[in-house]
Parts: sequence; C-alpha cells; structure tokens
Amino acid sequence: MLREEKSYGILYWLFIRMKMGRPTKYKEEYCQEIIDFMKQGYSKEAFAGHIGISKQQIYRWRVKHKEFRTAIKRAETACQEFWEELGIQLVLAGQGNATAWIFNMKNRFRKNGWNDETKQNINFKGLNNLIQVNESHKSVGVADESKKG
Repeated sequence: MLREEKSYGILYWLFIRMKMGRPTKYKEEYCQEIIDFMKQGYSKEAFAGHIGISKQQIYRWRVKHKEFRTAIKRAETACQEFWEELGIQLVLAGQGNATAWIFNMKNRFRKNGWNDETKQNINFKGLNNLIQVNESHKSVGVADESKKG
C-alpha cells in the first residue's frame, strides 16, 4: 500500500507540473508589431485578425504579459494620433465626411474624451432639505383642512 501511495504522489506531482493545453502563440515581437500596425489606424482587434488569433486571445495576453499591456497602451495612443491627424488633414483640405469622422472618433476613443456625455453631480444635502420643507407644508396643509371641518 505504501508503494501505491508513493507512485500516486509522483503521478500527481507530474500532472500538476506538466503544462496542459496547447502552447501559446504569443511572441515578444508582437509588442512592436501591434504598435506599428495600430499606427496605421487599425484597432487591436484588427491586429488579432492580422496575426490569425481571436480578439479574446489579445485580451488574455494583455492581462498575462505586462510588456504587451504597455505596448497596447502605446499603440492605442498612436492610433488616436493617426485619426486626429487625418481629421486635421480633411478639414484643411475641405474634403471628407465630417460626420463619419466624428462618429468614428466617438466610437474608438470615447474613454479619451471623445463623447457627448455630460456628468451631473447631485447634492443630497439640498435634496434632504427639500424633502423636509415639503413634509412641513403637508402637515400645515392637513392642520388647515382640519380647522375648516
């Protein structure tokens, strides 16, 4: 029995230590490649298609590889620069479709300020005072009605 336990321990250890699943397609060269690719105005999802993987794999690599995450941030900045420069060129040349360009910018770069959202702050202290005033008017109104009857 002791021998079986010992062999089970070895098998278990081998199972835990072995890498399961298919090997990763990630390469360190992808860091520079994604920056160069997105400088041309493409998205990181388009880069995934370009190298033959799913966009979910790009998202996983971004979490797993710090250098890739940093490269994506640089690439997104380069991509935004491409599209902003294109917009300036279109305006100066008096060409292009401004509505389509703005739509593109709002959808691609809404986290970077390209959106129509307005933020509102609500002061709850003032709201509480308003509720107290309304309740005091109700009690006054009830008292007045009881005097009439």
